[in-house]
Amino acid sequence: MIDQLDIVLRKLITSTIAGFASDDQIRFQPPDDDWRTYVKTLAVGGQPANALNLYLVDLRENRKLRSNEKLRTAQNGDVTETVVPRRLDCHYLISAWSPADVTPALEPTLDEHAALYLVAAELARHDPIVPAAIYAPGPVPATFPPAFAEAEMPIAVVPPEGFIKLAEFWGTMGEKHRWRPVIYLIVTLPILTPGQARRAGERGNPNPDRRHGARRPGAAAAGGARLGRAADDGGRAIAARQHRCGRSLHLHPRRTRTVSAARLARGIGRRQPQRHRAVAQRRV
Repeated sequence: MIDQLDIVLRKLITSTIAGFASDDQIRFQPPDDDWRTYVKTLAVGGQPANALNLYLVDLRENRKLRSNEKLRTAQNGDVTETVVPRRLDCHYLISAWSPADVTPALEPTLDEHAALYLVAAELARHDPIVPAAIYAPGPVPATFPPAFAEAEMPIAVVPPEGFIKLAEFWGTMGEKHRWRPVIYLIVTLPILTPGQARRAGERGNPNPDRRHGARRPGAAAAGGARLGRAADDGGRAIAARQHRCGRSLHLHPRRTRTVSAARLARGIGRRQPQRHRAVAQRRV
């Protein structure tokens, strides 16, 4: 799905940034001598046009988001459990290019810097990236799996640590060319098997980031209140039964689990049976 992520990034730029309306202006090849030749000959509507290079420079697994949780899918009475997808960090270096030559009256570097700023602003505004939202109100391409189309993909735009091998990177793109400023972009992509992508679309909740049992905002607190009321009702029912039998009941304080709101929201804080210790005494 990395190729589909490329298409989404191109769509985001061409649909939101003035001056970059053509797909020909957004390319993913290495920014080497061949790329520089391409930029020099690039024209849109018969006029020279600026270009953006989005080069995928590295791939890393995001282990901070690795989880042992399971996704449950019910279909035709059968329940299938699958492991929550792993996450892949896609590292892009985005550079801006002008075909114009530097002259005393023309400084194309300013256009390149302006383009970088606009791209950074739009990327920040679309965090997380959701393909269906970027293509709205139109449909996503038919080749997009449903799970990918609705996935929320978090991004990091120009993280403070930067791309530490930037000098080495530009050194491999041509000996006679100076390096350029780049937008260092990291997009976290779910790694979906064909089965996961298909089942996600069938169950009508294709977002792989939405865990099974997740509740609506505010539902965690309501769930905790319901747990407390259920425990109280259970204790009163036991006492009433003992009273009818001619016995009194002394209950020790309830033993409860401390469950955070986040755990409740994920469905982990399930109702636990209350343990009561009773000491029966005959009436005198």
